[in-house]
Amino acid sequence: MVTGLILEINPLHNGHIKLINYCKNTLKSDTLIACVSQSFSMRGKVSPLSKKEKTRLLLKAGIDLIFELPSCYAIKYADEFAKNAVFTLNELHVDNICCGSLITDIKILDKIYKLSKETFFLNKLNEIKINNHVSLKTAYNIILKDYLDTDTLNKFNHSNTILAYSYYKVIKDYNLNIDLVLIERIDDNKSYLSATSLCEMIKDNLDISKYIPFPCEVNNLNTGINTLNSIIISKKELFNTSDDNTIKSYINKCITNYIQSKSDSILIPTKEYSLSYIRREILSVLLNINNIDYIPYLRLLGGSKIGFNYIKNLDKLIKDMIFSNPNELNYQNIILNKELDTIILYQSLFNRNDLLMDEYKFPLKEE
Repeated sequence: MVTGLILEINPLHNGHIKLINYCKNTLKSDTLIACVSQSFSMRGKVSPLSKKEKTRLLLKAGIDLIFELPSCYAIKYADEFAKNAVFTLNELHVDNICCGSLITDIKILDKIYKLSKETFFLNKLNEIKINNHVSLKTAYNIILKDYLDTDTLNKFNHSNTILAYSYYKVIKDYNLNIDLVLIERIDDNKSYLSATSLCEMIKDNLDISKYIPFPCEVNNLNTGINTLNSIIISKKELFNTSDDNTIKSYINKCITNYIQSKSDSILIPTKEYSLSYIRREILSVLLNINNIDYIPYLRLLGGSKIGFNYIKNLDKLIKDMIFSNPNELNYQNIILNKELDTIILYQSLFNRNDLLMDEYKFPLKEE
């Protein structure tokens, strides 16, 4: 059995190890394939770990193949992030995708999925969004409170459950031959802590060793965030627009207010624009990665002996699509070019000129 995992690793924590062990011990997976976001998270946050460090840690944790989810596929809202990641794993013929979720009963996700396909639901959703100027998530909640009990709705609103539901939608919408396996996600503040909380601890220079399985090399997040803010200010002209009713216009106003000391932060969320939405839009403009649709992109960052043997047995068509070092390609690949641009931005945040050179040293191999 081949199991796919969709990960961000900001950083690798005990929850990830629980997931990996479940796949090996309970699902009896023969091969574990991870599709991993890199320099920036789905929410547009700066990652504390480099691509090389993420790959090293995942190999040590027992992942057999690590494939890159490039930034132009990863810096997206949940449904697009999910589609790009699930499509990548589908190219590699995984039998299932395993993920953590507060809701572990797949029947509940299926109930929501079927409800969301009803015409009345779609009409109501658009009506609420337009009339109340709220996010899609808020509009969903307004409708679902009539169909789910409070506890289930609260669990559904958790970011991990929302992602699990997005994976499920992709599998159902595109009739993919993949099962979704849900395991309970735990935050107990004892051994398990979320990546969001760990990143806050990293920023505060606190010890995170009890929450992670292996020591890891982290970049200085405060330096990275402050440098990114300076870059955003210097690129303010990129957000100029004649249309006042767009996210770009709103970001432009936020930057102006920050420069004029009218606000303490560049990122000011509203009912309509969440913090994640604003971050994603800023990065999409800086990196020019808007409107890039999915095309197969199979860049292998690392593997074990089991993983490399698995690749040997894939169809030639799939094997021919897999690459690691950019020099292996004899044609221009827009996704790879955007990823290299992203690395240049990311390494500038930490004054690390080694990261672009590292791009030419993949794949890493199990030690």
